[in-house]
Formats: sequence, C-alpha cells, structure tokens
Amino acid sequence: WEKALQVGITARPTVRTSVNERIGVSTVISDEIDDVFQSLLFPHFGIGFDVGTKTDFRFPGMLKNDSYVAFLDRWQPTAGLTVQNIGDTVFKVNLRSPDANESGVEDHTKFANFVDSEPVRDDMSVNVGFAIAPKISILDTKFAIDVNNLNRDDELIRKLNIGAEVSLPIILKVRAGLNQGYPTFGLGANLGIVEGNAATNAEEQGLVSRQASDRRYGVNFRFGI
Repeated sequence: WEKALQVGITARPTVRTSVNERIGVSTVISDEIDDVFQSLLFPHFGIGFDVGTKTDFRFPGMLKNDSYVAFLDRWQPTAGLTVQNIGDTVFKVNLRSPDANESGVEDHTKFANFVDSEPVRDDMSVNVGFAIAPKISILDTKFAIDVNNLNRDDELIRKLNIGAEVSLPIILKVRAGLNQGYPTFGLGANLGIVEGNAATNAEEQGLVSRQASDRRYGVNFRFGI
C-alpha cells in the first residue's frame, strides 16, 4: 500500500507583509494610497496546514488481474487530491513588531484601526488532478488535467489546467496546454551537461474569464557534470 497510496501533511509557519485589496486608479489618486503603504509596515503571522494524497492505482488486491496490470503498464495513470490552507489560514498582525515609534507609523489611530480590521486570510483550496503517461511508438508522452479551487464559487474554466508533453527521441521535449482558458507552450532540451527549458503561460487578471490576461515568459538552464 505504501507504493499504491501516498499521504502527506505540511505545516507552514509564515510571516508576510502584503496588501490584501485591489488597487484601482481612484485609490492611487486619493489619500487612501497612504493607508495602503502604511499596511505594508505591519507584518502578519499565520500557520497554514496542507494535506495531500496520490495514487498510481497499483493496489495489492488488484495486481493479480493480468488485464488490470496490463492497463496500468500501458497508460501509467496517476491521480491526486490536495487540500491547501485547511480551514482557511488567518494571518494576524504582529503587535510587537514593528514598533510604532521606529517604523515610521505616525498615526497611531490608523495602526489601531488596522489591527482591529478583518484579518488577512488565505482561503482553503481543494484541488484534484489526473494524469496518464503512455508510450506511443518511440515517443514518451504525458497528459494531465488539474481542477483547482473546487470548493470555490467560480467559473470552471478559471479552475481548469490541461497540459501535454511529448518527449521526442534523444533530446527534445515539446509541451502545450491550457491554463484558465489561455494557451501555454514550452520546450525542453537536454544536451547532457546542459539542460534548458523555455515556457510561456497566462493567468486571468480580470473579474470574469477571458477578460484580461497576464502572459509570462520564462527560460532556465541547468548545468551538470
């Protein structure tokens, strides 16, 4: 069972400073922008808990079935479930730091109001994923689908991630998929002592799907002897 089913849990003590609100033009040109920058002076502390499980479906009682084993060998399926920020992770302001006299906080009333305001939190997220990795002729392939934030009221397309990878003979990997409805692409090459990867993806920045995307590009190299 230890190979067929894996379970893990993580505790994440975190200190962070952030702005937990959407900043628009009206905020920038008004006096409210001062309050936004003031909030950056107050660190928050919280402990988040995550739990996850993964299986490759090779359950001991099923491995006596030759057809079942042949199916697993052919498709190599895996599935996983994670729950992040169990019960929501609440970040509370650290009252001992910064000291108001040393941090540049001039208005102690604003500091008190900030402490009494609704705490910053990371909402709980339930995510599931499924993947197969069949070998097609001389090609090694991987196909995966993830659905994130199942417990949240949002459009399905904003929760959905689909990806595929095809490993061509010797050195090249080609990747493509969809992230929140936007296409993603990638290339990987392994030249022995140098491995390189390039990718582009986009994330939704609007209030509804397909409203405004933020496309990102990345390149990395790994050197080995």
